[in-house]
Amino acid sequence: MSRTVPQQSRPAKSGAGYDKCWTPWHGVAPLLPYLPAGARIWECCAGAGWLAQWLREAGHEVIATDYATGHDALSWSPCPDDYDVIVTNVPFSLKYQFIARCYQLGKPWALLVPYSTPYAATAKRIRDAAGRPWEELRLNKRINFCMPDSGFQNNGAQMTTIWLCYGLLPAPIIDAEVPEPRPEHRLIKPPPARKPTRDDVVRWVAARGIGQLHVEQVADLVWEAVKLGIPTVEQLALF
Repeated sequence: MSRTVPQQSRPAKSGAGYDKCWTPWHGVAPLLPYLPAGARIWECCAGAGWLAQWLREAGHEVIATDYATGHDALSWSPCPDDYDVIVTNVPFSLKYQFIARCYQLGKPWALLVPYSTPYAATAKRIRDAAGRPWEELRLNKRINFCMPDSGFQNNGAQMTTIWLCYGLLPAPIIDAEVPEPRPEHRLIKPPPARKPTRDDVVRWVAARGIGQLHVEQVADLVWEAVKLGIPTVEQLALF
C-alpha cells in the first residue's frame, strides 16, 4: 500500500469538471434497500466523506479511501476478505476505467455514473469482455450534487445519473424514486474514527489464514506497529 499520494498518471478527460461532486443523502437513498444487510463496503472515491457517512448511518461498516490520500482504486484495493461490496460516486471522467476495475475485482458493486453510461459502446465492450451483466437503478429525478466550488448555491442538478450495479439488484432494470433532500448542514464532517484494539488486531491476523499456533505471535508484532502509527480500524484494514 502506498502511504504517499501517487504521481498524477490519469490525464483529465471530458467530464473532468464533475470529478468532485459530493453525494448528498438523497442520491444514495434509492440504493440502500438493495445493499445486503450489514455488508462491509469499500467506498473507493470517498472525497469529503459524504457517501461514506450515509452508508454508515444505514448500518454498514465502510472502508473509505481516496486517490488524493494515496489510494488509487484503479491499481490498489483492500484485502478481499475485508469488504463485501464496492459503492462509490466515480470521477465521471474515469467512469469506464472504474467499471472495468470493479468487474476485475469480482465483488458486487454500485457506481453512480452519468445516465448515458450504459448506452456507451465503451461501457458495453467492458461488460461483454467481463462476461457478466450489469443492472441499472434508474432514478426518477436528478441529484443535486454539492460542488466543491459552489456548494448548493446552484440548486439545479448538473446531469442525470444512474446507479450502475453488478450483483445487487433483483432485476436488470429497476426504476427508483429519489426522496426529497434533507438539510445538508447536518454533515459537518464524518464521525471520528475509532482506534483499533488488540482484539481488532487478533481478528485481523486470524482472518488472513495464519495458523492458529502463530496468530498470537503475529498479532503481537502487528499490535506494536499499530501503537507506533496506525491510528484507526479503517487504516488497519488497508494493510
